[in-house]
Amino acid sequence: MEPICKHLRPPHFPTDDQMKEHVVEIGGYPIRLGQFLKHASVVSDGAAAKELIRTHRIEVNGVIETRRGRQLQPGDRVCFDTTCYICR
Repeated sequence: MEPICKHLRPPHFPTDDQMKEHVVEIGGYPIRLGQFLKHASVVSDGAAAKELIRTHRIEVNGVIETRRGRQLQPGDRVCFDTTCYICR
């Protein structure tokens, strides 16, 4: 059966209990998703962030995010593979 919304978590994503969590301290908000990925050391540069986002491998607050410029706020959860990064 096809998912109702293509932006919901696909079946290959780990469940919440399989995720590791890291808190990432940010000096000022809002911060763009691409900048956050660099700040959290998930990627080394903007091109790598763009590629991760383009290939639907980043999830924000439980939803696949496709916008590199997505504005993040304190408390947002950014997940990649088996790790979630919490914005603080």
